[in-house]
Amino acid sequence: MYNKDVNKKEEIPEKGIEKKEVFIMTKYNAIENEVREFYKEKGKNIRFYIHHGYMASWADEYKKESDGGIKEYSTDYRWKQYQSGKISREKAVEYAVIRALKKLEKELWTDLERLDAIENAKIPSFIAIKTEWVKSRTWGNNPHTVVYVQGVGSYEGRASGCGYDQESAAFASAAKGSFALKKILCELKESALEEGKSDKSKTACSGIDNREVCGYGAGYEPIPYFEGGVGMNSIISIFRKYGYNVVESHGKRYDSYELELKKEEE
Repeated sequence: MYNKDVNKKEEIPEKGIEKKEVFIMTKYNAIENEVREFYKEKGKNIRFYIHHGYMASWADEYKKESDGGIKEYSTDYRWKQYQSGKISREKAVEYAVIRALKKLEKELWTDLERLDAIENAKIPSFIAIKTEWVKSRTWGNNPHTVVYVQGVGSYEGRASGCGYDQESAAFASAAKGSFALKKILCELKESALEEGKSDKSKTACSGIDNREVCGYGAGYEPIPYFEGGVGMNSIISIFRKYGYNVVESHGKRYDSYELELKKEEE
């Protein structure tokens, strides 16, 4: 239900994420600034969506005024209040915006804390990636991957299904738990951004594509991550780009990669 008579005030209240400073600073200044700008822009887009019921970036045929944004970001109680006429559309928009931006603020905190943890991690001098292929009645052989990070420990990942690269998916599943592995990507990205390289993308939904600054398979968010389904060659290329020597071993039911960081004199 969209009542234009109620919608007289076009300005959406500037409350929430942009009104509260988040006091976390890391050495990754370029990435941190990008994280903050990412959430600031996301907040603007959500406010627009709540107010209009469509995103400004949508094709013209989909730009139809509605209450879809209000409903999505309102509690059941507020939505029922609005539907029954107990609160105006302007008030419903205000409540929805405040709720949405509080959620974004928590997400921003989480990302900045994660970036801080990545900074405090240590780059491993040795990494071992071991994958065993286990038979599945439904999907044939599925990978079970163990990633050993020297000085930290081991991480496990699995993948199933078909139609995509399972081995890199299993690795990505394991790698998501390691700040040390994420630090390799952040070091590559921060250095590239400082050199003037760009991670901007006109096609990615986030507006970010890390392939130019880290390598293919580093994700589409301000803080890079290892993607699954991109092929292990892409993953290993990122490690080589950072400076790892790689020894590979392959068999019918296993794949193995041992990565050792090159010494400076090499």
